[in-house]
Amino acid sequence: MITINSDKGLVNIETWDDVVSRPGFVNNLNAQAHSLKAILGRYMFRDTVNCGLSECHTPHGKGYLVLTTDGLETNIGRDCGKKYFGVDFETLSRKLDRDISEKNNRELLVTFSFRLEEIRARISSSREGELGAKRIQALMRPLRVLSSGCPEPVVTNILRMIKTRISAITISRQATEDEVQRLEAFNDTTLPRPHYIEEPVANLDGLDALFPENDLHVLLVKELEEPLSKFETEDVDLMSFDELRKWVKWTSALDRNLDRVEEIVNIARRLLTQSNLKPLEVFIRRDDDKHLFKEYLRKLPVN
Repeated sequence: MITINSDKGLVNIETWDDVVSRPGFVNNLNAQAHSLKAILGRYMFRDTVNCGLSECHTPHGKGYLVLTTDGLETNIGRDCGKKYFGVDFETLSRKLDRDISEKNNRELLVTFSFRLEEIRARISSSREGELGAKRIQALMRPLRVLSSGCPEPVVTNILRMIKTRISAITISRQATEDEVQRLEAFNDTTLPRPHYIEEPVANLDGLDALFPENDLHVLLVKELEEPLSKFETEDVDLMSFDELRKWVKWTSALDRNLDRVEEIVNIARRLLTQSNLKPLEVFIRRDDDKHLFKEYLRKLPVN
């Protein structure tokens, strides 16, 4: 890519031939005999071009187009610029880099603005519906917040599973003497009596949806909807350099965040089924808790 600072502002030109054919361009400039007036542009290639200074001619893939005080133009890399033109080159090249970055970021955000309707539609698709993010959040709350619609033994064990990141539903039972002896032989140790073991009952599908980093309110509202609403009130043409950089960073992660929300919604749908959560009944002893859990399960799809 070649960007030139022209009378029309920063413009991109297509080929290196467009550079070398410019009036005043030379490819064998003696830096000792000339002074820097301005930096005209910047280039970046996969291939290389030779430095235009007679003292160098080193092939490189990125550099700057410079103008001397007597009207000659050539191309140089950053190292040559610092070596032969010193502080003036450093100051002018930083300004050009900043100007190009600002131009590119502004153009990226203008292009992004044409996607707002599509993005809003994706967010709405994830949020709404019979088992969209809005409904999912309401249904998951009783599983991780005490006194919110699920029995305490269920919530306590769900919180333990979230903490350990282990999705196996297990119950503790006293081991038989035969089981204890096998464990002692296998581990070459002596175990106390009575000894208890964790016996697997089922595996809870979709536990990931309850992990703190997968909080749909944070991901959907805080990281997507609220910034999007803020962006829609902004004028891209009036944004400062720092504002442009901030918004470009946000937009660059937006599709990835949308995909993540959709993925978590699908994981939560696997979690929130009667058949998936019903094995949690093994933790319930009291009849009123059993009734409460049954009422909660009735709100969920069967499978």
